[in-house]
Amino acid sequence: DQFAAWGNKSSVSIDLERGVRVVATSSLMMAPGTASKRYRFSYRIRVENIVDVIGSMKKEEQTTAEVGGGEQSDEAALVEHRAVQLLGRTWNISERGQGHKTVLQRLLEEGVIVDTENNSEKDGDGGNELRVVQTVNEPRTGAVGHLPVLGPGEVFEYMSGAEIATPSGCMEGYFHMASV
Repeated sequence: DQFAAWGNKSSVSIDLERGVRVVATSSLMMAPGTASKRYRFSYRIRVENIVDVIGSMKKEEQTTAEVGGGEQSDEAALVEHRAVQLLGRTWNISERGQGHKTVLQRLLEEGVIVDTENNSEKDGDGGNELRVVQTVNEPRTGAVGHLPVLGPGEVFEYMSGAEIATPSGCMEGYFHMASV
């Protein structure tokens, strides 16, 4: 059941310098019905401290590069033991413009009207642009009420949701983090 709801709908972002990986996964939970004209999406965010993985990769590279068995660098030693704290987040939630097409654009797409002068592209992308509908700028409130501190190998995961007027959209942004 979990794979059916969340499978193959993920986006991954990795910050190698800070040793953090974020996996965002979304799923359509409810299409518009008679009571609501909005699409309800849920999303799951997984924040991972991967400095231990990066540290072991750096050690392997260093060992391979060194012939005489030199010393481990101070940087590699620090990376292995660094914890991070999630302080807050900044998101933009956008709708894909297809829900806001003009009547003419819809009729052209459905083939009801044929554009003999081929002027259908003069309005840009045909209503497929993104339009920001919600901005979350909370750099100091954590995520879902938590300000987790993640040691090497630790994970923080939460779920939340958004409602938009179109069947397609975008959520982009970043976490505010600190090394502790």
